[in-house]
Amino acid sequence: MSNPKWRRRLAQLGSVGAAALTVSLLVTSGSASALTVPSGYPRWFIGSPQMIRDAGSDTTFFMMQKLSDLFEQAGLYGCQLSKTPAPNYSTCNTGGDISTTDKTDNYDRIEVTTGVDQIGSGEGQNQLCGVDSSPFPVDFSRSSKPPGVCPTLVGAGYAKDAVPSIDFPTLEGNGVATGSSFGSQIVGPVAAGWLPGDATTCDQGAAGTNGVNACSGTPFFDLPNTGGTSSVAYRLYCATDSTRITDWGQLTNLSGGKTVGNGTAVNVPITIIGVNPASGTESTFQKFVDSGTGLCPGNTNTNQSALMGGSQALENDAAQIPDFATAPGIFGSDSGTTLTADQDAFVQTSLYYMSNGVYQSNTYARAAAINGLNATGFKMTENSTPASQSNIMSNAYPTARVLYNVYNTNTLRASVADFLNWICGTNTDGVFTKAKDLSTGKNYDTEITSVIQNTFGFFRLTDTTVAPNNTCQLINVAPAVTDGVENGTTTISSATGFAQAGKTPVRVGDLVTGAGIPANTYVSSITDANDIVLNQAATQSANGVTITFNIHSPTT
Repeated sequence: MSNPKWRRRLAQLGSVGAAALTVSLLVTSGSASALTVPSGYPRWFIGSPQMIRDAGSDTTFFMMQKLSDLFEQAGLYGCQLSKTPAPNYSTCNTGGDISTTDKTDNYDRIEVTTGVDQIGSGEGQNQLCGVDSSPFPVDFSRSSKPPGVCPTLVGAGYAKDAVPSIDFPTLEGNGVATGSSFGSQIVGPVAAGWLPGDATTCDQGAAGTNGVNACSGTPFFDLPNTGGTSSVAYRLYCATDSTRITDWGQLTNLSGGKTVGNGTAVNVPITIIGVNPASGTESTFQKFVDSGTGLCPGNTNTNQSALMGGSQALENDAAQIPDFATAPGIFGSDSGTTLTADQDAFVQTSLYYMSNGVYQSNTYARAAAINGLNATGFKMTENSTPASQSNIMSNAYPTARVLYNVYNTNTLRASVADFLNWICGTNTDGVFTKAKDLSTGKNYDTEITSVIQNTFGFFRLTDTTVAPNNTCQLINVAPAVTDGVENGTTTISSATGFAQAGKTPVRVGDLVTGAGIPANTYVSSITDANDIVLNQAATQSANGVTITFNIHSPTT
């Protein structure tokens, strides 16, 4: 991207949204243009392309890829190329922006990379805070849990999700006796209420005594966490004593007025699937099964099935479950039809959990097909509450959660603020009106909503969303102070301080403007909350000076 194009574009922008755009360029031969005063809230145009990268959650990985693609293509349509420079067609004509130029979206032509190293919300935040190393710099973290690794993290919550438990009531057994792992018996669809002696297709018959199907037992379609250590959720995932629920009969064999969790055992073990403990999905579900006790072990894998061989599944991918079932030697010496039946039983006796959005949008991820049989997971209710949009948005569903893009105020760059604000801002907030996608004819804001809600099954949050989901607030300018003190040196001070509630704190690299502040001055270092050092000295000594800071990258 050459200087003439950016000089022309930035000069023509005029004003954007509610913030006037003041443009002044420092131009040197052969170098990139640099703004002495960036455009500021909320778009953060800086006049040159940058590469930014995220890392973290797999729940939002594919969605962020799509949103990144939209943002990048917003910068595709630009100037008419000139044939005169060498090499030819490397710069823009000087006649100004053409009609197809998108001046309101990715004007800087920022490129976004969706990182895959060290998957998991916690790992993404660890890399962003410098707790864990990363092969490439991390500018923001994809996260399906709130920020919390270091105190300088802020979460822009742009979507709503939930984490329902999943069982597999539709997998019909192969009709052959299994080995000792499952009681040397045919195992039918236990989650549908199958009990020994029932046909393996009892879930397909007319409603019988249980009012749902022809199975003798009670279907297990609701996971409650009420009752502290006596709750069904706690006893399944957390208890390690005699109160632990280990047999499917305890959940479904409820004759004689028995309650869920206290039924009569049928010698069919419950297969708890262990899940990546670094994920936000696991973290959300762990808080649910803890049942408010604070006594549950650190993650949900304490009671995972020994048949998993100590390994753990990735979150949000039930298709992995058959991989554990078919691992060599997992069922000892069993072979032939007995081994096949064992493998089927492993899947249909499993309890798993996953992102509601992934479940809604990815038919492959919610299914655990094995041996030619389709085992589509059933999304359970929690505390008798369905995972509906209204229940998730109002937090009535117990594992409702927000999906975040997390940034670090100590390392936030203007280009990152631009992209995250683009996702959070809407055409209805009076500040951030988007343009038309010239590849589809649709407005970019409409496409963002479609990607989040229609393609990936989540519910979009924006800067106009009201409580309890008003977390997608635009990244604002760093605070301006009106009590600045200049001493004709590189040090300035403020009794008010340079970190204020509701504002992004001043950080190294922020551009500084005010009376007596030379052009292209930025923060060189921060002494404390009330004193900072500039890269060049003020031209005067004065009190009560208004000093303004804007997020910027001093190398651009």
